[in-house]
Formats: sequence, structure tokens, C-alpha cells
Amino acid sequence: MDALQRETLAIIQTHPENEWMPRIRNSADHLNILCDLREADIRGVLRKAEQSLHPRRVDPFSPDEDINIEPIRWMWDGVIRAGGGNLLIASPKVGKSALMMGMVGAMATGATSYLGRALQSTCPPVFVVGTDQPFVDWEPILIREGLFTGRRLQHPIKNLWDSSCELMLDERGIKRLRTLAVENPGALFVLDSYRSLIAGMGINENDSNFADPARALLRNLTDTGATWVIIHHSNKSVSGGNAISASSGNNSLPAAASCCILMNWLKATFDGSPQQDFRIGINQSGRLERCSMVVELTDDGWISHGDGDEAIRIENHAESVAQLGEGRMGDAYDHVSMRSDLGCMVSVAELAGVMDRPLNKVQRYLGGLVRKGLIIEARGVLETGGRPGNGYFTPWSKAASLWRDKRGGLKGVKGSKDEGFNPLDPHQPPLTPSPRAGARETVTVGTPVELFRNEAWCNGWLVKDNNPDAMRCVRVGSPNVTVSNLRWGLDVRACSSPFGKGVTPPEGLPELVQTSHSKHDTSWIDDNEF
Repeated sequence: MDALQRETLAIIQTHPENEWMPRIRNSADHLNILCDLREADIRGVLRKAEQSLHPRRVDPFSPDEDINIEPIRWMWDGVIRAGGGNLLIASPKVGKSALMMGMVGAMATGATSYLGRALQSTCPPVFVVGTDQPFVDWEPILIREGLFTGRRLQHPIKNLWDSSCELMLDERGIKRLRTLAVENPGALFVLDSYRSLIAGMGINENDSNFADPARALLRNLTDTGATWVIIHHSNKSVSGGNAISASSGNNSLPAAASCCILMNWLKATFDGSPQQDFRIGINQSGRLERCSMVVELTDDGWISHGDGDEAIRIENHAESVAQLGEGRMGDAYDHVSMRSDLGCMVSVAELAGVMDRPLNKVQRYLGGLVRKGLIIEARGVLETGGRPGNGYFTPWSKAASLWRDKRGGLKGVKGSKDEGFNPLDPHQPPLTPSPRAGARETVTVGTPVELFRNEAWCNGWLVKDNNPDAMRCVRVGSPNVTVSNLRWGLDVRACSSPFGKGVTPPEGLPELVQTSHSKHDTSWIDDNEF
């Protein structure tokens, strides 16, 4: 057994994983002990050999022991983990390769963020194993990001393999990648695509050993500190969900990566018609924190449309409204929506009078709309002359903003009667005095402001369009990240600085931005940004 153990150790160090068991059986046969071994015994020998290469602790952690935890490092915050394995999944021609080269191009220019998310401070050497397409298809992607000029690859790309090059994730190919990783500490490897890199290895996508090359790559690159991103195609039926369910082939492949990123059309077409909405949702799910964002690829590169969860909620809301049709529930929604835009909540009694329907039926209409997420129910906020009644209004409306402002100074959702506020009265003044009068003269482009998002005021924004009824703001340091259709005094308010307390402004900003904005001087702003 000792001889078999030594030969097994040599086998797992020199041969690919799919050959381990047959070679161990051959070695046992040559040692004339195969007939004395069960299958479980052979697997036990293999397990012991693997443990000798990667020793594990025997004793569990205890409360008396200090546990050293390595902090999670991100190459692209919340999307690409540094020093680990990442799996990027999408349908063909969605923009997987373009997204990765866009990130590389941003790092090459020294940018601190990309599409609204932070980048690591140093740009690593990059190796693109792009055997899925010829260089003629890589060329426009690289040129757009400034990575190919004058017929030469540019920093930080060290090597690029296209479809004319021979490189697979077999034993020889992985050894070659490991050598490059050792010679270039912290390097980034973009592998495009997994299917092309295992095409000649006789591995079926539906077999359990589909992920063996990825696991072998993980074992060989882990101790080098390299970051690798495997680009993989999704299955034909994907229309949402997560990267694990969308991955083509056996589900063992997503398990080999720390982060799984799914790219999918925000509004995909399923009837064969051309794609009209080119916004793309990016959702990262894995063993780390979750990330969601919406982006779009234009002729000039990628732009951000902000938070992905919010965009998906809005799209689902619009689709649910369209599905209501012309029935009674659709009529109920139309009335609640109209009154909500005026800043008023709707009671059951009001809607019953408008629709000339019994109270119990109107209550069912409203309950159905609440369950669909099309309207919000605020309990006990309306004065009815007796027991406080419930108020109904639509999300993202003026009534929603007023209710949010009112609730912010109270406990829970009740309490409007203390100040005599009646949302049913269209002549009732707003809960929060609006400074819209004269806003065009006092709010100038470049004014640092805070936005009311996710139930809290967030700084880090500047005014880009000062229309008080449809204001547009841009994120500091990210001119492509904007939020539109904001209202002064409800969604936007002024602040003294676009940076939070204790935050050091990024280097390179004008002194005016780093110190004071009291006069809102806009002379430092680049006209091209605004």
C-alpha cells in the first residue's frame, strides 16, 4: 500500500484529473494488489494523496482561538473577485468579452471606478485566452478600449490567443498558464470561452467531469494570487434567474468558481423579433456579497443605468400594469395612479364612490393590486371621522414621497392626524415645504446635492440639469452615472460637499471640489461632462 500511495501521489501531480482513477488501478495491478482492493480503498488512497498535497487542519476552531481571516479583495467591486475564480455567463453576443475588455481598459487608464463600482488601485498584467473568436472580432473591442493601436497590443495586455492559436485547459495548457502566473504576480486571465478551451479533450457538457479542467486550473493558480475569469455560454432557455441555473452544461462548473456573474437582456424578446432594448442586467451571485446593476453597450463604450434591482422592479411594475387590461382592476389602478401623482392617497370609500361598486368588491380590487406590488397600502393613516382608514397610492409617485417624508419624523406608518394632514384633500399643502419657487435661479449646474434613495439621503452627486421638476444629477467621479426625473425638495436637496464626513476626496479633483461649495462655482466643470 505504501508503494501504491507513492505512485498515486506522483499520478495526481503529473496527470489530469480524469486520468487519476484508471492510472491508480493500473498501478495497483502492476503491484499485484488490485484484486485485494475495493473501489472504496482506491478512493481512500487517492483522498490521502490529495490531502498530503493540500494539508488540512484536523481540529475544529474553538472560542479560545484567534482566527485569521483574509479580507476579501475585489478587482472590480462586487463583480470580479481578485485572487480567485470568476465565472461570467451570458447568451452569445450579449457583450461578455466587451465587458471584460472595458474593465481592463478602465484599469489601464488608472480609473478608480468603472460603471459606478470601484476598481482595484493597481492595473495587473492581463492574459486573454480568446480562442472562441478570431482576432478580426477581437480588434474592434480592443480598439474601442484603447488596448490595440498601431497594429500592436497595448498595456496591460501581455498575450492574446485567438481561434488560430492552440491552447486548451489540458495538462500542458494549464502548466503554461501557471508559469505565466508565477512570472507575473497578481495577473488577470480572461478565458473566452470555456467550451472552446475544452473542445478537444473529449469531455461531454452533461457529464459530472465537465468542471474538471476548471478545478485543475483553480488548483494550479490559487497559490499564485492570480485572478481568472472564465467566460461561458448560458443555456438556451435562460430568461432571468441566476448564473448557476443559467449555466450551459453540467451544474458542476459554477461550483468551481467563487463568483458567478450572469449577463442577460433586461427585456429579452422571445418571439424571434429583433432586440429593441439593449440594456443588460448584470447579477453577481456566489459565496460573497451580491451585486446587481444595469448597463448598456454603446458605440463609445459601456454606460451605467444604475442599480439593477431598482431597474428590474420598474420593468416588472410596467409589465404588471400592462397585464391589467381594461377590466375593473385596471380602472381601480388608473384612479389610484392619477390621485397619487397629485400627492393624494385613495381610500376604499372614495374608490367605491368613483367606480360605483360595493365596498367589499373594491377592497378585493385594491388587495389584488397590493399583492401584485402595483400599489402600496398604508394602514391607519387617513381621517375618516371614526376609526383611521387605510390609504392606497402607487410607488414612485408624489404621494409616495410625501408619505415617506411624513413617516420619517414619526414612528411607524401612523400619525398623520396629529398635524391635521388629510391626503384626500387636493388643496392640502405638502408635508415638507417645497423650495421649488425660484429654484431655477438658486440651483446651478454643479451644485453638490444629496439624493433620497432606498429610504435614506445619499451624497456624492452633482446637479447636471437644473430643471426643478425634472432634475438630472451625475455621480462624482463617474460622469456616465446619472439619475433623471428628480424633483427638488423631494428627491434632491443641497449639501455642503459631495463627500461624506471623514471621506478623503479622490486625488486629481480641483481644490474647489475638495474644500468648499458654498458659492457653487461651476468654472471647474468640464463642459464635455455636462
